[in-house]
Amino acid sequence: MEEEDIQNPMDTINDMESAGFIQKDVVKSIDTNILSLDEKIDKIINNDSIPLIEKSKELVTLKTEIRKEQNHIDTLIEKISELNPAKNKKYKMKTIEDLTKLFDEEENLNSKIKIYQNICYKIDKFKSQLFDD
Repeated sequence: MEEEDIQNPMDTINDMESAGFIQKDVVKSIDTNILSLDEKIDKIINNDSIPLIEKSKELVTLKTEIRKEQNHIDTLIEKISELNPAKNKKYKMKTIEDLTKLFDEEENLNSKIKIYQNICYKIDKFKSQLFDD
């Protein structure tokens, strides 16, 4: 399998959004720190008034922020990849339609995950009632 050379991750995000796979407003809330780190790095690199040694020192100080953000993203990936249907008492009396509306309106990623898990739980329960009876 050939590796693709991705020049700009935002291009991929834009392509995925235009294809209808993701909602850009959700991605913006997730990648805000990445964009700010990218801006900081560009500002340091493009500043010609700073000597090269100072640029490297400033980039080294950004390394801890980058590692912190990388850990945060790894945690998010882990959460999303391990999604299982789950029942949540908070959403017990909600219909699938209500949960879908809540999911669309929710901005917090953790809450979105819980709502999604509950939607999957209700769908699984509905499927089992349809096909197991």
